[in-house]
Amino acid sequence: MPPDLGNGSAIFGLHLYSWTLLVFCAEILAVGVNLLLAPKEEFTAPPALGKWIRRVFTLFGVVITAFAVATFVEEGLHLILPDDPVSNRLFEDLGLRGS
Repeated sequence: MPPDLGNGSAIFGLHLYSWTLLVFCAEILAVGVNLLLAPKEEFTAPPALGKWIRRVFTLFGVVITAFAVATFVEEGLHLILPDDPVSNRLFEDLGLRGS
């Protein structure tokens, strides 16, 4: 919004949100060009996943689950968080106060 200056200082005249949009659009364009120019014989079935790749995906799943649980505890059953949350709303709703 025009009166909001954004988070942080501007880099080359653009704020973080503008840079994020530009990089995201450039990434979509690069992937589209890559898919158009790639030879068709390169698209084969993926190789079987190794043991270490399964461990990495398991680690990603654990991290994503931990973030989801932490977000739920912070937000509780509310759809909107305050701008600067200072407590866990789920604990407040249940009558439990954290230290």
